[in-house]
Amino acid sequence: MSIAGAESGAIGALAARSPQQMRDQNAAIVLDRIWDAPEGAALTASEIIDSTGLTRATVLAICSDLRELGWVVEDRAPSAVPGRGRQARRFAFNAQRRLVIAADIGLSSVTCVVADLHGVVLGRVRHLGDDMPSPLDRTEQLMGCIAEVLALAQVDAARVGAACIGVAASVDRTGVPLPGDPFWENFRIDLARLSTVAPWPTTIENDADLAATAEFAADPSDVSDPLIALLSSDRFGAGLIVRGELLRGAHGATGEMAYLDYVRGVDNPYGLSLAARLLVDAAHEAGRPTVLGDRRPGAEETVLQEVFDGVALGDTVATEIVTELVERLALTISTFAQFVDPARVVVAGGVAATVAPLLPAVRARLAELLPFSPVVESSTLGRDVVLVGAVRTAVAQLRSSALSA
Repeated sequence: MSIAGAESGAIGALAARSPQQMRDQNAAIVLDRIWDAPEGAALTASEIIDSTGLTRATVLAICSDLRELGWVVEDRAPSAVPGRGRQARRFAFNAQRRLVIAADIGLSSVTCVVADLHGVVLGRVRHLGDDMPSPLDRTEQLMGCIAEVLALAQVDAARVGAACIGVAASVDRTGVPLPGDPFWENFRIDLARLSTVAPWPTTIENDADLAATAEFAADPSDVSDPLIALLSSDRFGAGLIVRGELLRGAHGATGEMAYLDYVRGVDNPYGLSLAARLLVDAAHEAGRPTVLGDRRPGAEETVLQEVFDGVALGDTVATEIVTELVERLALTISTFAQFVDPARVVVAGGVAATVAPLLPAVRARLAELLPFSPVVESSTLGRDVVLVGAVRTAVAQLRSSALSA
């Protein structure tokens, strides 16, 4: 159906070239205003008029059309004051008009959620794959995860309008892993085959880029200064926000950290949890006495906390590992900080809360390494940081074409 409306809004839009374009433009302005209202809030026509510059007749006509399309719900409850009749018409965004799928594909797991347009998660599924063969068929694993989460949330696939998949690889604009690193082949997704169970528009993004998207949304106060989100679990990866925009680079490789192979004192792009496990393994292989137990691949999520517990017990190996991790993180941050000069570096991912005790020592070391040190802090989004960014990306994709869907 056509969105009603008669004249152009007074704020910011380009001049419409036809009555239909003008109506569509005004409808987009009103929907944006209602969409951006706080979750659960309803706006009166007067509030929409004040913030858009449109006339009452136009706003009411557009809101009626948006309600018919399902994007808006209306509340016109009786007044609480006797004798005053009905209250003013109020319009609220229908966050369940469409839904989105988000997934985070790691080396040994796939986590998938279905969420509404305010980012509220309606269902979550996590598949572990420690024993899966390599190269891993992530498409089949992802298809199963999507089907399971839709069933768990009792959601019809027809209600989904967009999806975003985060992968631990640098990808080009089509979502294909870049050549040059065999590790990235673990994250290749066959979109044609995926579309048989997921027929909606799907974006594949680098996981660190999605983490940066999530961190910037959580605190967008410094729009003008660069922000770096540093994923730090199995492998280091960085996402960079500049002037409020995600910086991908010419080939999608911005923030890739394979160069750490050549940085003395770091020597590889392993993140803090994997590096800690390997250091524990090395101590056992050398026969050194320690309270730290033998680790196995896939146990990285808990090893950092066990190392900190060992420090509290006075374990020499644990204390040495913490010292090495501080140096590793400080050297890693210092390398890209000298090129980008970020205002803030957020250590993100499942290890964020665990590594927080390291950060005072990291900051002190950075003050020795750099003339201008960024603020270094740990993320509050935990393991879900990539999923949060993926949900936001999928919602933005759907929003860009909401009135044509």
